[in-house]
Amino acid sequence: MVKWVKILLSTIGGLSVFYCVVALVFVVTTPDTGFRTILARSLNDRPELGVTIYGTPEHQHKIGAQSPPELGDLLFEMNGKPIRNFADFSKTLVDLRNARLDVGGRQFRGVDPDETELGKSKLTLIEIDGGERYAKVRFLRGGNSTPASSWVLLQPLPVGGLMLTLIWLVPQLIIVFLSAVAYWNRPADRAVRLFFVLGFVTLVAFVGGSHWWVVAGSLWFCLPFVVAAVLLPAVLLHLFVVYPSPKPFMLNWPRTTRVVIYAVPVTFAVYLVISIVIVSALATNVGGGGVGSQSPFVAVWESQTAIIGDSLL
Repeated sequence: MVKWVKILLSTIGGLSVFYCVVALVFVVTTPDTGFRTILARSLNDRPELGVTIYGTPEHQHKIGAQSPPELGDLLFEMNGKPIRNFADFSKTLVDLRNARLDVGGRQFRGVDPDETELGKSKLTLIEIDGGERYAKVRFLRGGNSTPASSWVLLQPLPVGGLMLTLIWLVPQLIIVFLSAVAYWNRPADRAVRLFFVLGFVTLVAFVGGSHWWVVAGSLWFCLPFVVAAVLLPAVLLHLFVVYPSPKPFMLNWPRTTRVVIYAVPVTFAVYLVISIVIVSALATNVGGGGVGSQSPFVAVWESQTAIIGDSLL
């Protein structure tokens, strides 16, 4: 029994380290518009579907005749795809990682990409001769019901946030490695085992949580982060119960204590995973979009993301 548990936990620990490395590569290669929004809609948000912009880049590049969105504007379309909520916003950014340019998408600097010799352009993704990529966005100005459109620069995430993650990640990886060696040599030691589990659960929760608005656009990166974030407090509490020495109630009722510690977190984690998978599939299958579109699945998604935001962030 101990042997199989050791192999299982060691495998999960290795996968956790792999997740962190791949997630960081994913974050680095995902384009960023510089716009910041929130998971669930605020009571003060406008009734139309879309995401309210709460943060903009310090320096916005103007391409074409229209100015880029500003604070308080409602973004409802990007790269030709409807933005009905935060889930759409995050997924569209992820899709832009490997998006292909439209026919005629290579433009010269100083040329208005919205105008062609035949009239209005239908381009949604362009590349200026210097290599910069721009995506077309449609939005509502604050207090205005007439849609506007503009082009926003796609750029890497700010270096500062990535550096902070790396500064934390390197020593944490060393701690996980040392705890793994200790656990491999002393698999029957519950405190060592829990410290090892706490180490790799913290890895996933921290890396995913530090860049949650990016990993939220991919189920493969979002689900491990959600599970780790929910289970992290329970694992930490379990470690305190057995270290430096088991508490009396742990010695008298070991199974009951473990059930009390893990019942609610595990149930909640399973609920979140199932909800995210189902609602994501339903939201993906809902077509349309635009300013006035209404969909019950959109409301369901927003309620689920609100739960995740309130509980994890």
